[in-house]
Amino acid sequence: LGGGSSGSGMPDDASTGGKACAMEVSAYALKRAWESSLRSTQGDWNEWLSHFAAELLKQSPSSALRACASLAQRYPAVTMQLFNPAFMSCYNDLSYPMQNEMLRALNHALNSPQLSAEALQVLLNLVEFMQHDIMLNSKGRDSS
Repeated sequence: LGGGSSGSGMPDDASTGGKACAMEVSAYALKRAWESSLRSTQGDWNEWLSHFAAELLKQSPSSALRACASLAQRYPAVTMQLFNPAFMSCYNDLSYPMQNEMLRALNHALNSPQLSAEALQVLLNLVEFMQHDIMLNSKGRDSS
């Protein structure tokens, strides 16, 4: 089949000049997913995190991560395994004010006494991942 597709529905390297296609992130969809003000129980927080992680995959500008969204619906563990890179890919694509809103929502979750230990661990791992990413990026700029 023509049209620059390998038959999988994903563009092949020839149609994109050998580069991965950056897809558009819907800040509105992400904002709906990260909204956490109505969460009051551990179950609510676990559901919030699961939904937020799935939406990050769906909205990621990375075609590779977006391709994993349907797989992650069938295998929820995949969603959580890809949470950190999906978060960073979306975060980096948002405007500065939207990044701040997203971080406020995460801060709200981290400060909730009802946040489950599992959800807390996922968010703390994200913080560590973000710090590592920032350090790598700043070292890359310093060596240029």
